Amino acid sequence: MKMSVSPKEIAEHLIDEYGHSKAVEKYQYHLNRCHDQETTSVWQNIGTAIESMKPLEQCA
Repeated sequence: MKMSVSPKEIAEHLIDEYGHSKAVEKYQYHLNRCHDQETTSVWQNIGTAIESMKPLEQCA
């Protein structure tokens, strides 16, 4: 599947729009709805990008 934006750009948009935890929820929702391997791969790549952008935990 040829994409005009990268999975990282989609992940950044989801995080900016919804925050990190909601972005993860949206990714999981869409991944669970996939019926073909190609779409599943795209959402897995988006999920990997979201996970790589985990917010930094603050020290107490």
